[in-house]
Formats: sequence, C-alpha cells, structure tokens
Amino acid sequence: MRAEGFMRMANVSLFPYGNAEETKTASGWSFTCQHGPSECQYNLLEACATKLVTNFSQQFAFIVSSATACHHAIV
Repeated sequence: MRAEGFMRMANVSLFPYGNAEETKTASGWSFTCQHGPSECQYNLLEACATKLVTNFSQQFAFIVSSATACHHAIV
C-alpha cells in the first residue's frame, strides 16, 4: 500500500472472510471459523466496515487494525 503509485496500477478489493465454512440453515447461514467465534465476529465487523466506509485507504487501515486485534484476542 505504501509503494509509490501502487493504487494507480492495481485494483484491490477486500473480502474479510478468513478460513471459514458456511452452512445453510433453516433460518439463514451459520459460519464456523478456523480460530473460533471471535474470528467470525471480527470477520463480520470487517465486512460491515467495508460496506459503510467507502474510502479504500480507511478500509484497509481498519482491516489491518482489526486483524491485529483479532489475532491478539484469539491467541
């Protein structure tokens, strides 16, 4: 992200998901994440943030920050 001109050369999209599995249930969907429920909660938070925040640099900064917090929460 900090390389000069990178964003002019690349089309980057963020998909907060991780190593998860989804299962269709009678009431919707159920997700199981590799590192447990905390990781699933952070994935949902990041997915919501990418929909609400339209500035890519702000999205990226938030994802990096929350991924770091998630890592510390589940280790």
